[in-house]
Amino acid sequence: MAILNSVLVIAPAGKVGQAICKELGKRKDRFKRIAAFNNTSRGGSDAKDNLLADLHNLGLETVSGSYQDVDIFRGFDVVIMPLGNHGLYLQPQIIDTAIAAGVRHFYPSEFGADLLVGDNWHQRYYKYKTITREHLTARSKDTEGLGWTFVEIGRFTECSLAYFMHTLSDPFDESIPTSRQRTYRFNGGPYTWSQIFSTLEKITGHPYDVTYVPVEQVLEKEARAKEIGDVDLELEASHQLIQGREGTLLPQPWDNGRFPNVKPKGLEEALKQAFGNPGMREFLGL
Repeated sequence: MAILNSVLVIAPAGKVGQAICKELGKRKDRFKRIAAFNNTSRGGSDAKDNLLADLHNLGLETVSGSYQDVDIFRGFDVVIMPLGNHGLYLQPQIIDTAIAAGVRHFYPSEFGADLLVGDNWHQRYYKYKTITREHLTARSKDTEGLGWTFVEIGRFTECSLAYFMHTLSDPFDESIPTSRQRTYRFNGGPYTWSQIFSTLEKITGHPYDVTYVPVEQVLEKEARAKEIGDVDLELEASHQLIQGREGTLLPQPWDNGRFPNVKPKGLEEALKQAFGNPGMREFLGL
């Protein structure tokens, strides 16, 4: 059996990246090496420097360079890539550089729906995620021992980070080559949008004026966005189509039972915790 011992996190300054790095810092005794990637091609800022200093205090090292610098990736077992929508296209390049450095396992930016459900594979919102999956499959044919982990958390899983961390410590059975190419599905509850909005109203004390629009109307918006080249509008329409067609509901089997120590919170408890965060309340104008 083998486990992942040295971890490099791409995009540590993003919301998901920060959360992952902080959780890794809490578990630093489980790993030989944990590092945050400082992409110097994007320049620096005081906020970025302060964040990297905070991560250093948690026990993470910083490696600095560009996504073309092979030497930066040397010495790591796994690269985690919690990139946002506008950075997803970079993943194949990062994968190739890391493979050249000897990295053999990747956590691409998934953290959501099962791309094999319904029309998800063809949605613009998931375009670069599908390209990344195809690239990993192609590279596995010329790179012995290449593996990946897809973490799918569906529409709503408050405890997704806890599950995510457990997958890093989940060993591979080296006698089974495909054990390095794995998918985890963690179900957070079959909540309807009506339940979600009514719970939000209860917690925030604010009414929500919810409008459900026909699929045809969103398809027209998507077509218009493509015609005028508005990527953000196209992503918005694509995301609406995914949610409206229940593309974020995960099919069984689910993997929650593999990690019984993780105790998921219910919808109301999780939302109370989220909306108790001052930053979240300020963002929403509450």
